[in-house]
Amino acid sequence: MGLTLFSYIKSFQYDIALSIILLIAVMVIVVDQITAKLRKELGK
Repeated sequence: MGLTLFSYIKSFQYDIALSIILLIAVMVIVVDQITAKLRKELGK
């Protein structure tokens, strides 16, 4: 994903690059929420 992002930035396609950055941020948030719930469940 990073290489794809870099190629879009290099070719001045900032709208697509921003979309990729936002997608990465959403994925990180979702995975963090899932792991937090799993840790809470396993800790009980």
